[in-house]
Amino acid sequence: MSRVLDWTAARVDDPSIDLALLLGGFGRDALVRLIERFAAAGGTTWPGLVEHAAERWAAFAVLSAEWALRIGHTEAMAHARAHLATVESAAGD
Repeated sequence: MSRVLDWTAARVDDPSIDLALLLGGFGRDALVRLIERFAAAGGTTWPGLVEHAAERWAAFAVLSAEWALRIGHTEAMAHARAHLATVESAAGD
């Protein structure tokens, strides 16, 4: 089996950023299962990690909107609004 390791965007940062993207793409249940499997394999987690990742995911709407405003990109702003609506909807569950 061959594998590719891409270091293009590598950096030491908060792992909840990656987990937030997983949450956005696959949902809360997938995130919880991943964190449980990671912890069972000896990975370091912390209480509230799922909520931390969810807050990061919610913040992406604001970051997207700020970028859209800065560059005057209407489609990016529409995306940020749609993301915010999704986050608000999920928060009401």
